[in-house]
Amino acid sequence: MTHSYSPTSTSWFQVRLTHKPHRWGLVVFLVLMSSCARWSKKSPPPLSQTEIIEFSAPWCKACLIFEKHVLEDEQVQKRLAGFKFTQYNIDTKEGQHHQKRLGVALIPTVVAINKDGEVLEKIIGRSKYEFFKFLRRHR
Repeated sequence: MTHSYSPTSTSWFQVRLTHKPHRWGLVVFLVLMSSCARWSKKSPPPLSQTEIIEFSAPWCKACLIFEKHVLEDEQVQKRLAGFKFTQYNIDTKEGQHHQKRLGVALIPTVVAINKDGEVLEKIIGRSKYEFFKFLRRHR
């Protein structure tokens, strides 16, 4: 007996069930392991030339709201998949370094930079609709 599972439209694998119940778990495990190995060999989707960087802090209420209502949204996650997306906590040394380098004064701030490191645009905590427009401008 064969069952197919489709986690995405472009990738799939088959699970073959044996008649012996004690082997079923091992067969599924081995198929899953081999599928994971094949998925890891695939090249990632092409990224935009633009990098999106988000600056926030754990104590910032506006940052938490932006993260919960905008960044964690499923549609936003799909749009961000085409970009190199980085988040920095401004309370860390690395976050402070990049905050100064890019001239970020307020949080939550999202910065779009090109492949040469030049700032294309900065926005400060927007709605999901405004964030979509920001991403569309920098495809």
